[in-house]
Amino acid sequence: RQTGLVNLKFIHINDFHGYVDEYRIPQEDGIVGGITRVGTEIKKLKEENPEGAITLNGGDIFEGGSYTKYTQGEIISKTFQNIGFDATVIGNHDMSWGLEAYADIAKACGGDFLGANVVDYSPEKHLNFLKPYKIIEKQGVKVGIIGLTTHMTSVGPYEKKIVDIESPEITAEKYIKQLKNEDNVDMVVVLSHLGLEKDKELAEKVKGIDVIVGAHCHTALKEPEKVGNTLIVQAGTDGKYVGNLDIVFDREKKNVVSYDGKLIPVTTEIKQDPEVKSIIAPYIEKYKAINNEVINKSEQDLPLVRDKRTALVNLFIDSQKLDSDLSAGSLFCIRKGLNKGDITQGDLFNMYPFESELLQVKTEGKSILRFLEGGLTFFHPEKDNYALVSGLTYEYNPYLVQGNRITSITMKGKRYTRDEFASKILTVSMDDYTYGKSYFRKGELVKKYGSVFDIFKDYIKKNSLLKNIPDDPRCSIVSDVPDKNLVSDLIIGKIDKEL
Repeated sequence: RQTGLVNLKFIHINDFHGYVDEYRIPQEDGIVGGITRVGTEIKKLKEENPEGAITLNGGDIFEGGSYTKYTQGEIISKTFQNIGFDATVIGNHDMSWGLEAYADIAKACGGDFLGANVVDYSPEKHLNFLKPYKIIEKQGVKVGIIGLTTHMTSVGPYEKKIVDIESPEITAEKYIKQLKNEDNVDMVVVLSHLGLEKDKELAEKVKGIDVIVGAHCHTALKEPEKVGNTLIVQAGTDGKYVGNLDIVFDREKKNVVSYDGKLIPVTTEIKQDPEVKSIIAPYIEKYKAINNEVINKSEQDLPLVRDKRTALVNLFIDSQKLDSDLSAGSLFCIRKGLNKGDITQGDLFNMYPFESELLQVKTEGKSILRFLEGGLTFFHPEKDNYALVSGLTYEYNPYLVQGNRITSITMKGKRYTRDEFASKILTVSMDDYTYGKSYFRKGELVKKYGSVFDIFKDYIKKNSLLKNIPDDPRCSIVSDVPDKNLVSDLIIGKIDKEL
């Protein structure tokens, strides 16, 4: 063996979202997930190369799973501490319970938490524990790990951010220069919560990154993507996979000689780690009665299909209409589907894990138009509008200029032109997160209904049996051209990577 060549192993997970328990029904490829089996696999991989292993976590660690909510994150802190991650980057959902709660959970996890492009303007400076980077030496190789997160991690109104996020590219360039010139690292890794497309842009624009361990978009990259000299990996979401990247590194030339990356599905073939199992057992025992309470029964599977208007999506947004003219929300609020059969409290929480409050807002029709148009920004024939509205249907021409695609609205049996609907005064139910969006900021708050989760739970309870729920998108494509100047000169379609 050549003296300059060493074996490094990067073990990684991302977007765990607090799903410590297993799926009741196995997913594709027999995947069951669960922190006990994730723990087993990570520890096993560490043992394969104890002198060269680095364990990385891509963030969004706790908000999502029901047992994590019941324990206010403690179940995550204790299990992650036992498994042992060398570094974790902050994710955009990690401050859903507030800065202080995140800081407490993160500090109790052990290891270092990174956020090089995070600026904390809060008086308490709860995020001061975040480091811009960490240096780990393995097999004589000094590895510099920079943590970068998405702009969605920012907190507070645009005009007065409590937490602001600086440019990933500028931040990366700054710290790569520092790591190489001052700290003399041999290898640079970016632990990223930016999303795959942003990771690719980063690799193209910023030189000197050997590996990007990604997160945020929940992509299961079965093998590494290479952009220039940068390897990009990502391991899906919810503990479905453990990522493993083996690298042969030349210490003398300071470059990657060869690599082999894969995702390991977390199935029942992986045994449960006894230490992790003993950690979660008391919490499961304490809260299982609440978690397993049956709310109703469904005669049909209610899957979540990303970017599609399913029966579950319609059920969810319809539950929020109440006594308003309309209800509005985002498809991205729904995190899991519901299986046929008993629907438990835990199932509902995993489906919608947020603590949002439902509001009634008085606003103009033009706000609804802007909201729907926003969801049509990235139109594709196989993709529905992510902006959800209950109480109306609409027609649109996808080949009109962006922001002017909707041609008519039908509400309460009456069809309106775009201009007629824009001037209407409406009451709209929406969660407080949606109310904070630019579309509705000028809307007048009329009243508060209470928890979105509780309202949805009651709606499910009152439907004696869930069956034959329609999955129509409540819109249709038309060829109407109200103004020839609104015809876009863009050709809509897919780009072949080979071109």
